[in-house]
Amino acid sequence: MGGQTTIMARAIGTTNNLRDNGPARMFVLILGITYLAVAALESYLGATNRQLGSGEWVLGYGMMHNVVHWLTGLLLVGSYFAGEGSARIVARFVGILFTLVLLLGIFAPGWTGDLLGHGGPLAWSYNAIHALTAVGALVAGFIGTTRRHGTTTRV
Repeated sequence: MGGQTTIMARAIGTTNNLRDNGPARMFVLILGITYLAVAALESYLGATNRQLGSGEWVLGYGMMHNVVHWLTGLLLVGSYFAGEGSARIVARFVGILFTLVLLLGIFAPGWTGDLLGHGGPLAWSYNAIHALTAVGALVAGFIGTTRRHGTTTRV
């Protein structure tokens, strides 16, 4: 039975092989560390009542936005340790989620900014970062894999 479980895990891409550094796995690690660093910087800015930049290109503190950045970073880094298959699934999820956040930031910036704790419209700098995150995550989540007869192969 153990051999069948291993074969099934490999077939769906959920092995916990730390040597399997595919594109999704590398992406989630790099992006996860980046989001944790941004969250830490936002926490500092919030604690000192400061912001970086001005106008529409700003990095500031919004409590909910900061919590989302912490959770995103932890989810991404955690999926790195779960293996390539998990990293791919999480990258797809993050890509779809950040696409929705981007669309809300473009079409309802005031509502989105209020929801995320900024007390006003979401700055365009966040929309740009959300766009890069969405595109990168979707590419990392879908690139380099094909499914044939229940197995995953890299192309």
